[in-house]
Amino acid sequence: MTYKPTEMGLALRSVLDALGQWGAQWLEIEPSHVDPAYVLWATLKLIDVDRIPAQTTVIRFELSDRPSDRYWLILRHPQPELCTRPSGYSEDIVCRTDSNTLVDLHLNRLTYPRRDPRQPP
Repeated sequence: MTYKPTEMGLALRSVLDALGQWGAQWLEIEPSHVDPAYVLWATLKLIDVDRIPAQTTVIRFELSDRPSDRYWLILRHPQPELCTRPSGYSEDIVCRTDSNTLVDLHLNRLTYPRRDPRQPP
């Protein structure tokens, strides 16, 4: 089942966005919020399944403050998933960061730098 907001619901979008920004500004980070599994699980819930490529895409996370922990986001249809063991798929992306940066990215306190597509990587 897919939720589709009504016209009345769509009219509230700016109000809800403003409340979300206010909440994110005043959110107090608790230790459980810095748990990478929690953050990646919450991030997984935000993925728009319709925008996942047809082929499976795998992202491995290496965290400098938790070197023994490994996480994989498996982006595939019909449902993406989070794994704590290798999936058997080849890895398309390796993300090297730390737990606090992962939280800041999830909360939009940090953003990824935009690259000019005309410039070489």
